Amino acid sequence: MDSKMTISEFNMEDLFIHLEGDGCHLDLDQLSTLSETDWKILGKKPYRNKKLKKIFDLAQVVLEIDADIYALCEIGGPESIQIFCSQFLNGKYKPLLIEGNSDRGIDVGYLIKNKLTLETSLKSHRDRPLPFVPLGVDEKRHNNSPLSSESKNRFSRDVLELRLTDPRTKVTKLVLLLTHLKSQRNAHVRRQDGRMKREAEIRELTKIYVEVQNDVGAEVPIIVTGDFNGNAQSHNPGTEFRDLFQETDLRDTLELADIPIDYRYTYIQVRPNGRSSFLQLDYILASNALHNKIEKSSCYVYRFKNANGEILPPPINMEEKSRLPSDHYPVVITFKF
Repeated sequence: MDSKMTISEFNMEDLFIHLEGDGCHLDLDQLSTLSETDWKILGKKPYRNKKLKKIFDLAQVVLEIDADIYALCEIGGPESIQIFCSQFLNGKYKPLLIEGNSDRGIDVGYLIKNKLTLETSLKSHRDRPLPFVPLGVDEKRHNNSPLSSESKNRFSRDVLELRLTDPRTKVTKLVLLLTHLKSQRNAHVRRQDGRMKREAEIRELTKIYVEVQNDVGAEVPIIVTGDFNGNAQSHNPGTEFRDLFQETDLRDTLELADIPIDYRYTYIQVRPNGRSSFLQLDYILASNALHNKIEKSSCYVYRFKNANGEILPPPINMEEKSRLPSDHYPVVITFKF
């Protein structure tokens, strides 16, 4: 295992890349000459591909951060992540993704730098039942109903488990659990409160973490990461996250790295009255085995830049926000082993 490893969590906001015919074989130089209109023509119906400029911007961010492992949210399935790797990142990373439960087709997945020598194995927890049934609904009928996956008692997306193993000794060196928890807004079926669904997801995520730790041992580092859609700052978490911190040794790595709270925001909620909310929704939580292995000087939340390499100020309206590569900012943590 390398002496240092950089891990980044990044919600890429609807990264859909589905191409017909010749579009699947265009190289980076050919793609760079396309207009947005040409790009749209190459798209595969019924998918709506992300704007080409934004995809190039995302690729630039990924290559600039240069993380060893990316834990990604809102990926439009296996085709999207494969094309992103092969045609926008020049094959520098290996994509790992298993389709989850999302009704919107947004999955969680990983990018693994090719030079990483550890073996990888992937496991989905998408079929685990949750302690969740919408109010006023019979549980047996609910489980067999044609309701959307976001309203059934399964994860809205998934918890995607990645194990990194020494190829020689077959010993597990690191485990990552990546998720994208249900948002707080009402589900579109039966108007069930999204917060209750997320609470059930967090309870099950806690169980998965405990199971994994019991399996590999407390000395093996474990990371729980993703878009949590809530306040999971371990010093003062939202009520739905309290059991997670009471029953595990997980801590927010930005907190462990002594990053000031005002610099930890990963999402800006822009309001019409001009009073924006700066929220941390994206997290890399680390088990106790990693608490003293964080290289504090190399931990930060990445801020998008303009064409001249200057950091863009926070957007003050939806028009400015819509021009960003994503509506989330990446979290970047470096560990020393």
